[in-house]
Amino acid sequence: VETVLISTYRSEINNILTTMKGKCCFHFAMSIILGCNIFSVHMTKETQQSVDKSISNFSVDIMKAIAKEKTEGKKIHKNILMSPTNIFRALLLVYAATASSSKVQLEKALHMKDVSADAIRNYLAETQKPQGTLKEAAKLFVDTSIVVKKPYEDIVSKSLNKVDMKGDPTKLRQDVNNLVNNLTDGMISEVLPKTWRPNGQSIFISAIYFKSSWRHLFRKQLTKPGQFTTNKGNQVTTPMMQNQLRYPYFDSTSLQCKVLGMEYTDKSYTMLVFLPKEKGTQTVETLISQLTPSLITDTYNSLKVQQVQLSFPKFKSNTEINLKSILSQLGVTDAFTPKADFSFMTGTKMQLSEAIHHAKINLDEDGTEAAAYTLLGGLGSSPNKTPPVPFIANRPFLYMIYNTDKHIPVFMGLMVDPTQK
Repeated sequence: VETVLISTYRSEINNILTTMKGKCCFHFAMSIILGCNIFSVHMTKETQQSVDKSISNFSVDIMKAIAKEKTEGKKIHKNILMSPTNIFRALLLVYAATASSSKVQLEKALHMKDVSADAIRNYLAETQKPQGTLKEAAKLFVDTSIVVKKPYEDIVSKSLNKVDMKGDPTKLRQDVNNLVNNLTDGMISEVLPKTWRPNGQSIFISAIYFKSSWRHLFRKQLTKPGQFTTNKGNQVTTPMMQNQLRYPYFDSTSLQCKVLGMEYTDKSYTMLVFLPKEKGTQTVETLISQLTPSLITDTYNSLKVQQVQLSFPKFKSNTEINLKSILSQLGVTDAFTPKADFSFMTGTKMQLSEAIHHAKINLDEDGTEAAAYTLLGGLGSSPNKTPPVPFIANRPFLYMIYNTDKHIPVFMGLMVDPTQK
């Protein structure tokens, strides 16, 4: 039996949407995996740290795997966007359902060897709670023919919906699409097309949504057309936002790149931008290959606030990634074959048939309502005679939405052409 796991980055449905009307940047990710699971309870500091360490390691691994698959020759010519924490959580749900070699492979890929079952249970419970800028929600639709084991049913009781998937697929499709449409505020209106017919017996939908204004807004009247050199060496014209303010900044000799921290009004998050030096030998491809969790943390800790002359592209990015081949690079293979063992969840024989991750980002000056309560953007004069450091993002760069409290990337992206649709 095939199951479907849809994991989406967004908030708890309508009540959360009404509390977050303004936007400067909003980021959404969705993973669809045919297979499922989840957990519950209270989170200790030790629990959080153990899972955060796993997420941090997994984030780097999956970014490298995606970059490797997207490389043509020695270059990546398509923008990349993904949410490692979203993919991790979706796979953690699968991991919690598995046994034998299926579990061993996922345990290694997710770096879960030293993480206890209680830590998993507590982490998955905690992700169901609204947490400021980052919101999460989850639903699990299971066909009435599937017998879910009691321990598992106790864990997912708040999310579990038993439905007649094959008897009334139209209603199920509408329910799933409406849920995702509401969760994404219309960014993704259809997950299951009209032609969809259930070939499995469960659908899990998990959502997280990140939305925040910049701490330093960009004045829209200063945005102007600029040249961006793509990874193909072509020059494209794209809107470039401008600011001259004090930003966290670091000139990394070891990485041969400039690093900028673009802070959000929610101080728990910063966009880290890694820009290879214009006259150096560093490329975004080699930069990704050099990433480690400790390197990212050390780089963040090395940022020092100073005057920066910033020019940054205004862009939208939309990426869909087939995770099946990506996961095979990380050693996860059995779960997609008849060898799959999901006996923790159900006695019914099942395997994963598909794994898809979908992520979107809209990045602009400040958004429709954000300027009403933050007026820090624009060009300002330097408080001293030291000239501002130029940070001109007119060539490919790596970026991540970084949780500065947990030291984990919530989103990771590669921008090689801001004009790509």
